[in-house]
Amino acid sequence: MNTTLWSDSDGVGGGAITLNTGSSITTNGGNVLFRGGTGTLSTVPNPIDVASKNSFISALSNTGASAVSGHGISLIGTTIDAGGGNIEMCGAADFVGIDVVSSSSIKTSGTGSIALYGLGGLNAVDNTSGIHTDSSTIETTGTGNVTLYGVDKQATGAGDHGLLLDHSSAIGTHGIGTTGNVYLTGYGSTSGSAANNEGVVINDHSIVNTTTTAGSIFVTGNGGTGTSYNVGVNVRYLSGINLNNSSGSMNVTGIGGSCSVTGCWGVLAEDGGSYQSLGTGSINLMGTGGTGTNNYGIKHSYENTGNTSTIGSATMSGAITLTADTMDLVGTSGLLTLQSSGALNVYPQTSNTTIGVAGGAGTLQLLSSNFTTNFVDGFSGINIGNATTGAITANGFTFSDNLILWAGAVNASVSLNGVITDGTGSSLGSLTVKAAGDIKIGSGSSIRRD
Repeated sequence: MNTTLWSDSDGVGGGAITLNTGSSITTNGGNVLFRGGTGTLSTVPNPIDVASKNSFISALSNTGASAVSGHGISLIGTTIDAGGGNIEMCGAADFVGIDVVSSSSIKTSGTGSIALYGLGGLNAVDNTSGIHTDSSTIETTGTGNVTLYGVDKQATGAGDHGLLLDHSSAIGTHGIGTTGNVYLTGYGSTSGSAANNEGVVINDHSIVNTTTTAGSIFVTGNGGTGTSYNVGVNVRYLSGINLNNSSGSMNVTGIGGSCSVTGCWGVLAEDGGSYQSLGTGSINLMGTGGTGTNNYGIKHSYENTGNTSTIGSATMSGAITLTADTMDLVGTSGLLTLQSSGALNVYPQTSNTTIGVAGGAGTLQLLSSNFTTNFVDGFSGINIGNATTGAITANGFTFSDNLILWAGAVNASVSLNGVITDGTGSSLGSLTVKAAGDIKIGSGSSIRRD
């Protein structure tokens, strides 16, 4: 049975959709559609940049269930099961476009897919979101995809997120077949005046994952504006993005926003937040820092939890690729580990960007402790730089596994200074140095095995 809930059908605004505690919709293969307005439904664009974000806002303004205040669509302790049908929801509101809370469940099976499109922050100050989930589940158990696109349009305060997945929320494709991807995109408020106007936030024991054998995860977050911490993608406090036994890929792109003070990071692992693959699937993190100070493209941060953040896992065999012009993998405290039996690739995002290792000169800085503490021994190889990388300058450090330093941009050189060693025991590796230009070893410097 196809089921449509269509509010604000006269198009004058103010028509929300609310399902309260204990309510349910079960269609046994029929489609579920929640919408509003008078516009014609069409493909909703992925708001990954300014142009597509504006198109997204236009689409949701005409077709979203709309609330003058509060939430466009509210699911409170609700169960929706399409049983193989498709589920689509379009919501727009002053505060939260789509709010899924209190152990609500949205699910389908078979070939059914789920798509939620939320536009929030139309006329509010603090703590608004395009889509917000709390202690709830959104999942497909067959071959369908899960898509969540959220934009916070113009909230003017703090905590105004594109997507906020909070308090043990679970989002994913959990079928036993080969397909089923997860697509998450969030855009923080660009009218914010304070802190934490973030693109995508996965917080407090929440999980985004796929258990399909070849499913992939795509996460794109754009930070908003304000004073500080307008992060692109933030996975924090024992939350994670996980590939469970998948040969697919995790692709996370975070773009830091505009900060008048500090902390507009692109991709953040905070307080035990992790990006994990448990098998052959690859992990690709690309981060662009925003404005302000301390604006790393990829960043590890730690408060007081004592939890270790991870990229990869002990059972991962796929490649880990970090791409950013600046990175801080240490933070002020705590620990971030990177682990796989596949390759570790560390690349600048912009052509001709220079790299400094162990205090050497360069825009992208890698500390000596990254090689001994953060990079867990066992990679098939560690590749620093590529065909577009500028000059690399390395001071003395100890590395594990097979290491390649590659300055491939036109006339780019590699300079080695101090004592460079390859560890002992199981940490023994080889060193390959490649340069489009000169290779220089400083006076009194050495490459050796202890």
